[in-house]
Amino acid sequence: LYTQLGNRAEAEKFMSRAIQSDGKTLSTVVTVAQWWLEGDRLDKAEPLLVKALEMNPKARDVVLLNGVAARMRKDYTTAQEYLIAAHLTSPSDFTAMNQLALVLIDEVIATKDPKGLRRAHEFAVANARQYPNDVNANSTLGWILYHMGRQSEAERAFTNAMKQPNSLSPDSRYFMAKIMFDRGQNDVAAAHLNAALRAARLFIYRAEAQALLAQISGTSGGESTEQ
Repeated sequence: LYTQLGNRAEAEKFMSRAIQSDGKTLSTVVTVAQWWLEGDRLDKAEPLLVKALEMNPKARDVVLLNGVAARMRKDYTTAQEYLIAAHLTSPSDFTAMNQLALVLIDEVIATKDPKGLRRAHEFAVANARQYPNDVNANSTLGWILYHMGRQSEAERAFTNAMKQPNSLSPDSRYFMAKIMFDRGQNDVAAAHLNAALRAARLFIYRAEAQALLAQISGTSGGESTEQ
């Protein structure tokens, strides 16, 4: 509740107390680790994720969060190993498949090697078919199609995603912002970035969003936000 109110300092007191009083319970360790990840504090989350692996190395949430943490530190190989394991544990799980599609496109963008595009697209298409009304599934698909050069299909996917804008994850808003920026629609891009940076949720592209917002502010007077 304190996190939702924007008071992370007070929230941290209770999260620390939870670990002190119940640090041998896996669900508590996972919850606090996830909270640190959502605050972009890998340094605090990773010791808890190591502990969670020691407690139960096969638990889906443990494996998934370790994959997310690896994505955040841009260790794409390790991230894929964890996320594939999470996907195999629960093939219909939305988050595991979405994260797997995203880490594959992350690697393509970082290395400029297109060999992972096909797999990223396959996972994104499968997720969008299984969850056709999920805005973030459509956003991920649109982001991958955009990088494949399939602009009209990407446009349709993002149009579907924008049917429920309040449900967009911060990462999905970053995708929208980047594409709007590339099209010269800086005001729309800045609005998406500000909304993403205000959200008290996991945001893997936080640094990229802050950099893009600063660029927009410097070039077109886009609104900035304090973190």
